[in-house]
Amino acid sequence: MSVPIIKSSAKNRVSGLFKSYQPPAGSFDEAFSAPGIVRPHWASLVQNLQSLGAEELSGLWENGRRILRDHGVTYNALDENKEAERPWELDPIPFVVSADEWKRIESGIIQRARLLNHIVNDLYLGPQRLLRDGFIPSALVYANPNFLRPCRGIRVPNDAWLHLLAVDLARSPDGFWWVLDDRTQTPSGMGYALENRTIVARLLQDAFRGEQVQRLNFFFSALRQTLCEMAPSKTFWPRIVLLTHGPHHEAYYEHSLLARFLGFTLAEGADLAVRDRKVFVKTVEGLQRVDVILRRVNDVACDPLELDGDSFSGVPGLVEAARAGNVLISNGLGASVVETPALLPFLPGLCQHLLGEDLQLPSAGTWWCGQAREQGHVMENLESMIIKGAFPTSKRKTVSGAELSAEECAKLKARIRARPHEYIGQSVVNLSHAPVWVRDHIQSRPIVLRVYVAVRGNSYIVMPGALTKVSASSTNPVTGLQIGGGSKDTWVLGGGAPATGFQPPIELESRPAERMLTGVPSRTADNLFWLGRYAERLEQTLRILRCMVSRLNDAPGGGMLGEVNELAKVFHILELLPEEPVEPPDLEWLESAVLDLLYDPAVPDGVCNLLSKTRQTVCRVRDRFSSDTWRILTGLRQYPGDRPTRLPLTVAQASIHDLVVELAALSGMAMESMTRGPEWRFLDFGRRLERASNLGKLVSAVLTGARPELLFNPLLEICDSALTYRRRYFSQPEVVSLLDVLMRDDTNPRTLMFQIREMLRHIRNFPGAMEGAEYLEERVGLEEIKRVLTQRQLGALAKAVKTGRTTVVEEYFESIQRSLETVSEAVTIRYFSLTHSRVTPG
Repeated sequence: MSVPIIKSSAKNRVSGLFKSYQPPAGSFDEAFSAPGIVRPHWASLVQNLQSLGAEELSGLWENGRRILRDHGVTYNALDENKEAERPWELDPIPFVVSADEWKRIESGIIQRARLLNHIVNDLYLGPQRLLRDGFIPSALVYANPNFLRPCRGIRVPNDAWLHLLAVDLARSPDGFWWVLDDRTQTPSGMGYALENRTIVARLLQDAFRGEQVQRLNFFFSALRQTLCEMAPSKTFWPRIVLLTHGPHHEAYYEHSLLARFLGFTLAEGADLAVRDRKVFVKTVEGLQRVDVILRRVNDVACDPLELDGDSFSGVPGLVEAARAGNVLISNGLGASVVETPALLPFLPGLCQHLLGEDLQLPSAGTWWCGQAREQGHVMENLESMIIKGAFPTSKRKTVSGAELSAEECAKLKARIRARPHEYIGQSVVNLSHAPVWVRDHIQSRPIVLRVYVAVRGNSYIVMPGALTKVSASSTNPVTGLQIGGGSKDTWVLGGGAPATGFQPPIELESRPAERMLTGVPSRTADNLFWLGRYAERLEQTLRILRCMVSRLNDAPGGGMLGEVNELAKVFHILELLPEEPVEPPDLEWLESAVLDLLYDPAVPDGVCNLLSKTRQTVCRVRDRFSSDTWRILTGLRQYPGDRPTRLPLTVAQASIHDLVVELAALSGMAMESMTRGPEWRFLDFGRRLERASNLGKLVSAVLTGARPELLFNPLLEICDSALTYRRRYFSQPEVVSLLDVLMRDDTNPRTLMFQIREMLRHIRNFPGAMEGAEYLEERVGLEEIKRVLTQRQLGALAKAVKTGRTTVVEEYFESIQRSLETVSEAVTIRYFSLTHSRVTPG
């Protein structure tokens, strides 16, 4: 399929911004038909970019980078250090496809999807006539690790094994589009394509509106509607989960984005369980039936019982549940059997045999070495070919024959002769080039187009856009994101209506995504609970550090030495200092220890460590937060920065102030933006529990010190209650009044009683809890703390402090800590570990 030859006109000539743009000789130029002559479908965009100029375009792209950072868009790529979280690489200049050319691409992609689905059906459901009649060599199937024998015979609705697939296209120098790869297992990238569109359309608003670019939303709506319609239970509100490997997967950001956008529950393998050949998600409400699984886990890893016993990402018994027809898995388990590039040379014949049509999109020249003649061709032309593993799970590295020495070529040939069915040879495709913004100017880079297609009824629909992958350099033909490649938004011209003619149905009753989220996975609730705890623990540590830093700044003058000395002892009791401080305090040693707490990631309870735990926890539940909330969470990653060399305490104090404000913003956003469902309740419950525990430990450490009266004002400062105290008492802090303000007051959000009251309110509203359920262990523990706070006389406790009977004080607060630990353990057992097999109806 080639691009039509278009006569150029004078109005399509350009200069200025594109004056130095020059693709290498012998490659197809996507934007220009000749040097300085713009192709008609690029003309409007090129003119718009030239009107912006280099300086304004550079400014726009800086804004784009900020948006990417705020959204937390990342791609976890492997490197020498095993794993590295990289910012998503996006080029601000979109790739443009004309409406006519897109119709031809679309037709070819739909044909290809139908063909591949027919092949999978024959291999798993039919009598395998394609093998019997010689259309596919048997070694190409039975030697393929992705042919899953346990999945043979599993029936799927409408015989649709491939619900979603991607096709990588490249244009050769003669203008024809060629297929490089078919992605049928877990086709990735369409979530990133959606993110690219969001950002680029915002940056280039005028150009986007003027071009009448086809929208992407209808494709996702159609995919969601199709999965709902194909659910085995035929319920109006099927439960759909998106199965992910978890936060360490390279495309986890995309998984969370798609789950949030489509309204599906994001689940890991451990979140699911099979009971009576049915799949359930473990939620805080109990086990809830799952109707559809949109998987982002490789099929062989989906079931450790029948497929891969070493998998920790799968669900034991999932194959049996699919075999019983109780769950729809998208794509069907075993669909990756047709992802092998070794199948490419057989597709033209298969297309004629199965569809009675010529293959519209040819594949790149490929020779499977499992056939004698093809193996000979590869051996003779090894120096001009790319050699790959025949199967996607192969450990064989892709090598370029032109880059091998004579000795290396000989060794490679020997390996091919030993195991010929595991290798293919592929022609080198000279990729087409497109304009790319690099720092402050435009360059040409090789591109590959990844197009997405989804099942719809008895056919398929194509997303009117694509993920355009861009090479990392103008001379490197590889566009892999793992090795530093980038991406573009893809603009398909032709007005608002999609070329497929599909229109989302008009519904009399809206079907919001939230209606499908009937349960919160126990893992999600657990992570939200610990996110609340880590965030509160971090804030408490910062407030204590800020109190110490402010006094260390004044200590050399002598006025604060007493407070510094007592604070250092409190730090040691709270295990924030590794050694017991001397008296008088060694200010130099103490300053170094405080800075370590703030800047050293190796300190167990330091700020960096707590920030890391907070960030790791929030990454596991990023699908539960809005974009604004995620911006705040992303901002936390900027602190506290590098350890300062000049004025370290002053800089440290400023960093602490910034972090406390960011955490306050996070807390405020959670209060104002999260719906008052189980997610918010477990997040807030964790925060309240941690605050109660930290407050008890802190007050106990202060009151059992040698000179507690020196720390009454710092204690109020740390607990953000100094103003409350001054408004209530017009005297210097005393033990009784201090305990009244910090322990009993149920109107101050910083007091212990307030935390107990809020936790009791949450428990009454937790899933499955009853208003009168006095037997709940967690409720009993909180009521016991409430009884201790209200019935024990504060005067007696104050007298024990004044007379130095620290044992009485320690026992008082230890009883509170024991009750809080009981509460935490009871909530964990009841809602997070799901030891009670509660199955909800449905």
